This record gives sequence, C-alpha cells and structure tokens, in this order.
Amino acid sequence: NLVVLLVAAFLPFPTKLAGEFFGMREPEQVAAVFYGLTLLALDLAMTAFARYAIEDRRLVRAGVDEEQLRSLVSAPSLAFYAIAIAVSFALPTIGVLLYFAIALYLGIPGRTLRRLLGRPGGSPTS
Repeated sequence: NLVVLLVAAFLPFPTKLAGEFFGMREPEQVAAVFYGLTLLALDLAMTAFARYAIEDRRLVRAGVDEEQLRSLVSAPSLAFYAIAIAVSFALPTIGVLLYFAIALYLGIPGRTLRRLLGRPGGSPTS
C-alpha cells in the first residue's frame, strides 16, 4: 500500500515535465518516456496490491465474485503502457495522447461506456 501511495505522490513531477516540454522534440521524448515509466510503475504497484488483497480473501468484501477479482489483476493496462512507452520513444506527442486515452479507457467502467453509447448491456437490469 505504501508503494502505491509513494508512486502516486510522485506522479505530479513527471506530469509537470510532460506538460512543460510538450511540443519540444528531444525534451518531450524524455519527459514522455519518464511519465510512461511512472505510470507503468504505478500500475505494477496497484496490480501487486490487488493480487495481495485477492490472496488474503479477508481483505475482499464478501459479495465480490471471482470474475471481478480476476479482472483486477488481468487487465491489459501493462501492455497498453508498454506500447505507449515504445511509441513515446519515436513520437512523444502521440505517446502522451496514448497515455490520456489509456486513462480514459481504464477510468470509465465498461457498463457506463455501453450505457453512454446506447448499446445493450449497459443498464444494471440487463
């Protein structure tokens, strides 16, 4: 838990660098990769924290089913961040936009997204 908090507290620094050097080719590349590595470290820490909570079932609420728990530790976010970091080496502006897209994808639950798009399965009764 402390590692998650440590990395989360550090996140404003690479965020400031990415914003400050946005549009400058070489400094932006370093800032974008550094930002991506920080996000990757945070995701790894969160995954480790979730795995620990799942192993010790007393840390998980009784009503949570196994599929929800598996989705916490098998999310494709590690691969997304790895791809965005690789893109940031060649095209740092696109890499920063990918980080933003990943944040949107991970931040909006699938049920909410389906409801907003008007697709079936988005309502709690379905």
